Amino acid sequence: MIADEIRKRVARHYKEPSDAMLLSALGKELVSAGLWPIEGERRPLAKVVEEVAPELIIRADPQVKAFVVIAPEGREDIVEAAFAKRRDDQLVKRLPRPILLAFCADTEKPVSVRTSPPYRYLVGHHDENGAVLVEPEFRLPGTYIDDGRNLPPELLGKIKAWAEAHKLDLTALTNPSPPPTTKPQDNKPIGDNALERLHDAQPEDVRGRLVVPLDIALALSRLP
Repeated sequence: MIADEIRKRVARHYKEPSDAMLLSALGKELVSAGLWPIEGERRPLAKVVEEVAPELIIRADPQVKAFVVIAPEGREDIVEAAFAKRRDDQLVKRLPRPILLAFCADTEKPVSVRTSPPYRYLVGHHDENGAVLVEPEFRLPGTYIDDGRNLPPELLGKIKAWAEAHKLDLTALTNPSPPPTTKPQDNKPIGDNALERLHDAQPEDVRGRLVVPLDIALALSRLP
């Protein structure tokens, strides 16, 4: 039965220490084994699992509903750890690379980072505005950062501890405020009176064809 297969595969996944099992991964296993989808079954896999194996835990990350974890009964700790790991992974991928490199710098000199654009790390004594010191206890010199940014958990812990010590919001570093944009109308000349401003506010192709009754034009020209 499908219930026995689900229980067996979940138990096998957690037999050895590993990352949490995603519901999508279970689905792929069942599809490969020819056990899913079930003919005539219109419900999603999560609903089927809830019915045939209600003892198993199925939870969706509140931040990303598509990230669904399945775990053995009573193992809510696995679920919460999976959600935390997903958030950490996303944080690492979105942090500016120069900031990550500062925590890996292999030097005995002081290391600091700019926490506002343009991001960069600085070696040696600096008093540059916006630079924050990365103390030696928060660094793992020589750590390699690959293209996937698979950081050692220890380094991620040090980055978090550094941010807490300096009262910095790491999330803010991943989403810096965009520079103010200049709208096209911001560059238009501002007229000396209301009539000129009415003219200047029109699109280029309208200005030459704009017709204003004389009495209204005179009244607007007198307004500052």
